[in-house]
Amino acid sequence: MSFTTVIGPVKAGKSRALIQRFEDEYASIRLFSAKQAQENGEKIKSRAGGAVLNSIPMSSMSEILYHLEYPTKSTLILVDEVQFINAEPTILQYILAELGSRDIDLVVYGLDMDYKGMPFATTALCMSMADNVVKVHGTCDVCRLTPSTMSLRMYNNKPVSLSA
Repeated sequence: MSFTTVIGPVKAGKSRALIQRFEDEYASIRLFSAKQAQENGEKIKSRAGGAVLNSIPMSSMSEILYHLEYPTKSTLILVDEVQFINAEPTILQYILAELGSRDIDLVVYGLDMDYKGMPFATTALCMSMADNVVKVHGTCDVCRLTPSTMSLRMYNNKPVSLSA
């Protein structure tokens, strides 16, 4: 069992990577995403376009085990928008132990920081407990050249000032 956390700012390709992983191994995957992040109902899609995937909405990491049949045919669980999902350290530890006993890998995708540079609690917890952490970068929305490390917050199609 391995636990991987894939993090980065908005428009860094996290959902695109999740969709690609799903398409490569779809027969043995269970797919989850945060309830409040689902603008398209129970769907996951990349800003870059492409496939749209059905997912199981959840608000707490504890819901993963509820949706796994036993014995399970799943060998991989993918979770999108993990920053919006509640996770307590002891619950996540229990989930990881249970998935490990079933030989199921877990990969979570999400933002590491908000637009002010403050870490999201669930993402930070996942990063601290993960076997692997992958940080991806997008392209800066301002200069279009520099790899982005933070998310740009927009209001009325204009960047929001950090001093506001």
